Amino acid sequence: RSDKEANPRFDRLLERVPYIVNDLKRPGVTRQLLWQEYKLEDPQGYGYAQFCVHLNNHLQKDRATMHFEHKPGEYLQVDFAGSSMGYINRETGEILTCPVLVCVLPYSGKMYVEALAKASSEYLFAALGRCMSFLGGVPRNILCDNLKQIVTRSNRYEPSFSELSEQWALHYGTNFEAARVGKPKDKPSVEKGVDLSYKRVYAPLRDRDFFSLEDLNHNITKQLDIHNNTDFQRHNHSRDDRFINEEKQCLGSLPSEAFTIKHVTHAKVQKNYHVILGEDWHQYSVPHEYIGKQVKIIYDTLEVEIYLGLQ
Repeated sequence: RSDKEANPRFDRLLERVPYIVNDLKRPGVTRQLLWQEYKLEDPQGYGYAQFCVHLNNHLQKDRATMHFEHKPGEYLQVDFAGSSMGYINRETGEILTCPVLVCVLPYSGKMYVEALAKASSEYLFAALGRCMSFLGGVPRNILCDNLKQIVTRSNRYEPSFSELSEQWALHYGTNFEAARVGKPKDKPSVEKGVDLSYKRVYAPLRDRDFFSLEDLNHNITKQLDIHNNTDFQRHNHSRDDRFINEEKQCLGSLPSEAFTIKHVTHAKVQKNYHVILGEDWHQYSVPHEYIGKQVKIIYDTLEVEIYLGLQ
């Protein structure tokens, strides 16, 4: 081919081939993404089709399928992604891994993704509450995999749900349902959503360092906004367009307050005028004049309140 005969454009692409081949092995990385990055570095480079020809392979493009059998606002499907994300502890340099929650409305395809500090119940239900706020309403049902935080006993016809999940559902005016064990087709939208999260969230952030959970989730949200506002292939509307125009009005109203799980414990103020919270083994400061006092600690996933009497 003439491309291979003293063609600087081909030579520049050839230099990138080892990087491209290696990066394609990473979760969520597609040829489409790598081509976009290639074009940013080499605006005079090949178009997407020719780029794929030179890599001697074709990308199997993600094709959005509109599930018209779903009713708007009827279901939200939720699951944890199989791969975690993470951030770096500035003080120790340790990489802290985070489970990632993926939620999808099957009718519109609108997706919510959040990295959690832990996968335990209090973090999961707090994240589901933030998902409701993100959507601006509550679906009639929430379909989940047999998550141990929600389902206490799996059963094809009548699974048992935890008391906490029932309290949460009552607070938000919705209902939990569980997919059958080993039946991913019961929740195909969130299975597809997890795959899309790898492509649209994990992959663009793969080479970036984050130094807090808040920073990680801020950047997840930015990628999520791009995903939800990108038009479906072969359609002139996005997931957000379909959600706003056809689904949002079918969601139930949000409660006036978010659901929170409060924990209570007691501790003695140490000589360094701090108390230690056994839940996370972090130290929290109080005024130094209370050294030696016994205090009450009330906390949830976001806030720690320390009381001496009613103060």
